[in-house]
Amino acid sequence: MQISVCFCDKMSAFLTWNSKPSQMIIRRLLFMTFGFLASFFAGHSQPIAALFDAEDGIVVARQLLLDHQKIGDWRTARDNKYGGTGDFNNDGLTDIILTSDWGIGLLTCEEGKWKCLAAQKNGFGIGEYAFNSATDEIRGICDLDGDGKDELVAYNNWGVGILQWNEGVINVIYAAPDGTDFNGWKLRVDQDRVLGTGDTDGDKKEDLVLSSNWGIGILRYKNGKLDNLAMAPNGTTFDKNITFTTFKFKGIGAGDFDGDGLTEFIVAGDEAILFLRFHNFLIESVISIRKGTTIENFREVNPAEDKIELIADLDGNLRDDFIIKGFSDMGYIKRSQDGFKSFTKFMAGTRAGEKRIAMEDRVIGAGDFNGDRIMDIVLGGEMGLNILTEEGGIVNSLGSTQFPGNIGDWQMEATDDIVTIGQFGKAGDYCILVRKSQ
Repeated sequence: MQISVCFCDKMSAFLTWNSKPSQMIIRRLLFMTFGFLASFFAGHSQPIAALFDAEDGIVVARQLLLDHQKIGDWRTARDNKYGGTGDFNNDGLTDIILTSDWGIGLLTCEEGKWKCLAAQKNGFGIGEYAFNSATDEIRGICDLDGDGKDELVAYNNWGVGILQWNEGVINVIYAAPDGTDFNGWKLRVDQDRVLGTGDTDGDKKEDLVLSSNWGIGILRYKNGKLDNLAMAPNGTTFDKNITFTTFKFKGIGAGDFDGDGLTEFIVAGDEAILFLRFHNFLIESVISIRKGTTIENFREVNPAEDKIELIADLDGNLRDDFIIKGFSDMGYIKRSQDGFKSFTKFMAGTRAGEKRIAMEDRVIGAGDFNGDRIMDIVLGGEMGLNILTEEGGIVNSLGSTQFPGNIGDWQMEATDDIVTIGQFGKAGDYCILVRKSQ
């Protein structure tokens, strides 16, 4: 065998051979090269997220999102960070927030196709505020101005910014530096946490319910800026003799539990669960569940052990309900005339479809998967997913899947992140968004 290599002026090499063994070596090198390129490009087209639905008792994949997929001006990547969901263009569909080192993108799935609503490079802003995906944290998503489109509330070390989508562009419509006094509520970016959002005062605009080391407050967006609607400092007494502090009580969420069109919000401690509301420019308690309280058709509740895992309209009466989960059972709870009562209860080990319900499973969220206008719940755990529907106090499975397992072109694994539930494709069409772990 004779192999000779010569270098030209441009540092390129020419390989010549005059024997069969050398030809075999070259063929193997070419084969390995093409194999590497095939694996490389195949890896870049692997699914990194998918939408799942229930059909005929099984979970099916509706739409895949691929790695390095070009969607409008946004290119997906497995290391994209998920920032939440909202309806940013008022079309009734759920839109997804993604961020990367480059910037921020808003994606939606419309009629079976992914679509980019906006892709914005870091650095856009107003005044001294500039959005940076590396430092900004989206803590609130709600319709602050009542136009039907959700805004994003982003915090960074400088302060807070309100971001709004408009005709394919994300604009910053308001910003305030750390320490700004909102008529009594002082902005503290290192402390402020959004407990929930909703229309607390009946003006058809959603407000921010915040907590800090000082206490809790409700901020509204009015006349182009944030303003304090009401606040309650630590040490405030609720429901006659329950002393509230943000160190002992944690925010759970918000909802309209009595059907009056106004949002209440829940905070929970070891001794009590408080339902609070805005009234007469004050934050006041509506009702509480104290340690030892017996909920009708359920049992005695211990707030230190029992957790509220979901707030949604679970019986279709246009009032929000909630799920309490303990060590061995789970209850669907609703407001009654004089307190609370359970309309569904099931124990650990209850069979629903092909799976038994485990209290270790996480209540991921709710959506109407069978079109009966009643929210079904999704449980997820180490063994798989289960979509549960309730009727007449009985829980049945609309579809389930085991980990690991193939669902179409998606390899379902226990490490997959079950991100959220939303209306994708068309209004009323609920799906589960799942992504591969980073």
